[in-house]
Amino acid sequence: MDSEVPGLTRAMEDEALATGLVGRPGAVAQALGSLRITVTVVVGDAEMSLRELLDLAPGAVVHLNRLVGEPVDVLIAGSPVARGELVTVDGRLAVRLVEIRDAEEDEEGE
Repeated sequence: MDSEVPGLTRAMEDEALATGLVGRPGAVAQALGSLRITVTVVVGDAEMSLRELLDLAPGAVVHLNRLVGEPVDVLIAGSPVARGELVTVDGRLAVRLVEIRDAEEDEEGE
């Protein structure tokens, strides 16, 4: 089944099949519209030796592989769905989306 919603898991697809939503344009997206999902934002990562890891203490700074202002990755169910920039809204960290990945292009690239 081709998902109408980026990041749709196999369990969600199975539920759509079981409830007869398959084959009705937009039905899956509409039925799952209120489903709560976890969005993960990857700011960067770092490689270090085990010794460096064990030597970390409060106040230590871990250097990431991204520059300030460089886009961050937005993931749903571990799959990249967008890129964005970090911003603050009412004193809280947020992500302004600057690019939405096209699921069809991702499938062609695999």
